[in-house]
Amino acid sequence: MRGQNQEEPREAVRSNWITELVSLKSKNSKLNFYQSDVIIIKRVNHLEIIMRVDKTLKVNRLTIENERSLRDLLDEMYSKAKEGEPFYGLLELVKNREVFFTAIHNIKSNRGSKTAGIDKKIVDEYLQMPFMECYKMTTDALDNYQPLPARRVYIPKGNFKGKVNQKDGYKLLLQKKVRPLGIPAMIDRTIQEMVRIVLEPIFEAQFFPHSYGFRPYRSTEHALAWIAKIVSNSGLYWLVEGDIKGYFDNINHNKLIQIMWSMGIKDKRIIFLIKKMLKAGYMDNGKLFPTEKGTPQGGIISPLLANIYLNSFDWKIGKQYEFHVLNSDYNQKKNALVARRREGITPIFFVRYADDWVIMTDTKEHAEQLKAEAEQYLRESLHLELSNEKTLVTDVRVSRAHFLGFDIKAGQRVQMDKFVARLLPNMPKLYEKAKEIKRDIRMIRTRKTELEKALDIEKVNSKIVGLSNYYKIGIAKQALGKLDFIFETTAYHTWVEMYGKNNAPKRKRPVSEFSNRVDRHNPPNGRPYLMKHFSVEAEGLLVGLTFGKITRIEYAKVFKQDLTPYSEEGRKLYENKSGHRARLIARPMLIDTDDLFIYVTSVHSNKRYNLEYFLNREYAYNRDKGQCKACETPLYQGNYRCHHIDAQLPLNKVNKVPNLASLCNDCHELIHNDAVLGDDKRGKKIHRYRLKYQAGKDVTRSIIKE
Repeated sequence: MRGQNQEEPREAVRSNWITELVSLKSKNSKLNFYQSDVIIIKRVNHLEIIMRVDKTLKVNRLTIENERSLRDLLDEMYSKAKEGEPFYGLLELVKNREVFFTAIHNIKSNRGSKTAGIDKKIVDEYLQMPFMECYKMTTDALDNYQPLPARRVYIPKGNFKGKVNQKDGYKLLLQKKVRPLGIPAMIDRTIQEMVRIVLEPIFEAQFFPHSYGFRPYRSTEHALAWIAKIVSNSGLYWLVEGDIKGYFDNINHNKLIQIMWSMGIKDKRIIFLIKKMLKAGYMDNGKLFPTEKGTPQGGIISPLLANIYLNSFDWKIGKQYEFHVLNSDYNQKKNALVARRREGITPIFFVRYADDWVIMTDTKEHAEQLKAEAEQYLRESLHLELSNEKTLVTDVRVSRAHFLGFDIKAGQRVQMDKFVARLLPNMPKLYEKAKEIKRDIRMIRTRKTELEKALDIEKVNSKIVGLSNYYKIGIAKQALGKLDFIFETTAYHTWVEMYGKNNAPKRKRPVSEFSNRVDRHNPPNGRPYLMKHFSVEAEGLLVGLTFGKITRIEYAKVFKQDLTPYSEEGRKLYENKSGHRARLIARPMLIDTDDLFIYVTSVHSNKRYNLEYFLNREYAYNRDKGQCKACETPLYQGNYRCHHIDAQLPLNKVNKVPNLASLCNDCHELIHNDAVLGDDKRGKKIHRYRLKYQAGKDVTRSIIKE
C-alpha cells in the first residue's frame, strides 16, 4: 500500500493490485476468479482498493465432511438457483466422498442394484471392496470419463404370454409385445447418481410448479388433483390432452446442453460429462448401437434430463396466464388472475407428468389455438412431434379426457349449474392390468407345495393392493369390485384344478381369519371383513387372496408447493404430511480418525471393514436412533463404535445391518474384555453381546479343527 505522498496513477494501482491478486491465485488454487466476478475499485484515503463481489456460488471452495454439511450445501444451492445465480466448480462436489457415499446408499436400495450391465457387476461387488479403493476407482473414472454402453434387454408387456427370447427382442418390439430396457454398468450408475445428487437442487428450484413426474415428493395423484381442482373451481372444461411421440428417444442432445447452460450449469466439465452419458449408446445381442438422440438408456439421471428438456415448454404455457409476469404485482394469486381475465387474457392452466400433459381453458377455439401453439413450439424449439392420434381436444362436460390411467369427467352438481370433476379409473387400462394378475393366479396351480402356493398368493396380493392403492384417489369402488369378481372367478377355477370341485369351496374362508394381511382384513378402527376368498394352509398358517374393493378411498389431494427436500421447512412439511421420518443427520462423520485407523490397518489384514461396513453402519445408527444399544446414551463423533455381533460370519454376511450394533466406547470395550459386569440392564445386554461374539469365535475354531 502507498500513502498520500507516494500515490501512483489510478491505472498503475489497479494494475499492481490485479497483478498481486493473480499472483496470489497462482499460489493458492482455492482462490478462483470467473468472468461473472465483479471487480470494484474503491478509493479510501487516496488508496485504490480492489474488491471482488462474488455473484456466484463456487461449491469447489467448500468442505463437505458429513451428511449435514452436504444437506446444508444442497439447500443453499436450491436457494441460490431460485435467485437465478449460475454455478461453477460442480465437479469437485460430485467427487466429494459424502456425495459418493450417498449415491451408493441410493443405488443399494434400488431394485435394480442386483442386475448387472455389460460389465457383469452388481452392487454387492462394490460393497465388498475396501471403501477407499472403491471411492478412488470411481473418482479416477470421472477424471477421464468413458461410460460403457448400456445392456439392452426386452421386458414383456401385459399382453405377451411366455418368456422373451432376447435374440428376438427387436422383432417383438416392432410387434409392440415387449418394451426395451437399458441397464447401465454399475460404475456408470454410481457416477450418474453422484451427478444427479448435485444437479437436482439447481433444477428443482427452477422447474415449473405443476410438473409432477419424476420429482421428489410428487406423484400422479398431485397432477390429477390439480386438474380436478381447476375443472371444478375455475369453470374451464375444455382440455387439450397432449402426447409427444417417442419423447425419451427423441431428445436433441445439443438443445439439452444449451438448456442446462441457460439454467445455470456453468461448469463445462459437468457439461462434458453429460454429453458423454448421452452418447454412451447400448449393446443389443453383442452389437453396439450409438445414441444420437434421447436420454441415456435406463440411466438414473434420465428422468431429470427429461424434465429439464421440457421445462421451457412448461413455462411458455404457464406464463400466459397463471404465472403471468404482471401477477407479481398482487399479494394474492386469486386477485391477480381476476385482473388478467378483466384484461381479456385467456384463462389457461397447465399440468405435466413426464411426457403427458394437459392444458385447461374456457372455449374450444382457445383450446384449438393452444394446441397449435404447443405443436409449433415443440417442433421448432425442441425438435419434438405431437402424436395426432393421441393429442385431443375434449369438452369434459360431454366426453371423458384420459390422463395417467384415469378418465376425467365433469358431472353437474345436483340443483346447481356448476360442474365438478370426477376421476374415474380408465377401464380398458384397468382390465389390461387385470390380465397379468389373472395369469399369476392361474400359475399358483403349478406349485408343488402349499408353502410355494402361499408365497405366490402373497405376490398376487401385492399386485392387487398396489393396483387398488393407485386407483383409490378416484371414484374407484365399483371398478375395483369388478376386478375382484374377475379374480375370484379365476381363483375358483384354479382351486378346482388343485383340490377338486368338492374340496375347492372348503378352501374359501373369511378374510378376517387369514394369517396374512391381518391389518388389512381386520382394520384397527373398523369391523373385520367377513367376505370369503380362496386360501391355502401352509405350516399352520391360513394364507389367502385379498379383495381390492376393501381398500379405503382417499381422494386425490393438491400438492403443497412448499414441499421440497431442499429446505428445512419443506422437509418438516413432508414429515408431518407423510409420517416418514428423515434420516438422522447428526450421525458420525463419514470417515473419522478411528475409521482411518481401521482402514489403514485392515487393508492388508482384514477385509471386514469394506464399503458395505461403512454403508450399513449408518443404517444401524439410524435404526438405533443414535443411541448406544447397551446403555442408551447419545452417540457422537469420538464416542461411537460400530460392533460386529458375530465377527466370524463370511464376508457377504458379516456387515449386514442385523449383525451391527451401535455402541459407545465404554460399552464396546466391556464386550471385548473380561471385566466384571453389573447386574443392571446395561450389564445384561453387554453380557449377551459377549456370548454372541464368543459363540462366533467358537464355531470358527471348531471348523478349523475339523
